[in-house]
Amino acid sequence: MKNNLIKNRIDVTLWALTVLSALTAIVSYFFLPNDIPMQWSGLDVNWYANKLAIFLSPIFCLVIIFLIKPEINSRFRSPLISNIVMVSLVVIFLTCEIYTIAYCFGLRWRLDFVLLAELISILIIGIIIVVRYRNNSRFEDH
Repeated sequence: MKNNLIKNRIDVTLWALTVLSALTAIVSYFFLPNDIPMQWSGLDVNWYANKLAIFLSPIFCLVIIFLIKPEINSRFRSPLISNIVMVSLVVIFLTCEIYTIAYCFGLRWRLDFVLLAELISILIIGIIIVVRYRNNSRFEDH
């Protein structure tokens, strides 16, 4: 029963983040310039794409849900770790989408620093979740 509840929460989280990504893309599309940055080298943009590329983030989120999720689940013995990996991937794509939009409106932070800070945060949160989950599981077993 507990595993089904966790699975449902993860599915809801993945879908909520995907919908958020899609809504962000739809709303921002009307305000973006015709060409949006797609690859950075520090603060410099290496190449631009048509603003339709803003919809790549929600598409990648769907790819994670339908294609990558089964692969991730089969690679990790712990469903908890695979869930953390899947949610982290979706959050990273959402962050890149939001950064791209913000860059178009003048934000000039280095994306590599933003993603590094996000990765460190995800690792810390993931460790906390795993430790709490293991402590709760031990407590329930006794």
